[in-house]
Amino acid sequence: MEGTQEIINLIKENKIYKARKKIYELFKNNLKLFYYYIALTYCAEGQYEFAVECFKLSIRNGLNSYIAYYNLGVSYIEINENKKAADCFVNCIRLKKDYLKSYLCLINLLNNLGENKNAYRVLKTATIYCESQYVYAIEKKYYYEIIKI
Repeated sequence: MEGTQEIINLIKENKIYKARKKIYELFKNNLKLFYYYIALTYCAEGQYEFAVECFKLSIRNGLNSYIAYYNLGVSYIEINENKKAADCFVNCIRLKKDYLKSYLCLINLLNNLGENKNAYRVLKTATIYCESQYVYAIEKKYYYEIIKI
């Protein structure tokens, strides 16, 4: 979409005011994208509570995108809402079964929550949908760790 890469670049360059101005200019009549990109600016500033609210508003306004759920999940992690983060990664995977980052985040969260066997199940699912030597290496290492438990 026109202008989105410019917004992303402004955020990466930490030109938040310019990014927000561009977001308003481009998306004032498209609330799902308006709130999504505003949420990204809050993430760049480390204001994850505000980012969470904006990501949720973007989804409520019709943005049914895997990347929205992924970014919402990451924001939840930053504010220590791990169960909500896990739900977001599950939704992300539901929308895009081969998005490796969501599997990895979900596996890590499940491990941190002490749900090692569920984490391993998610990892096995990732090996089906994400053909990557990286995933297979993790699975092999993780399998040996699980056996020790």
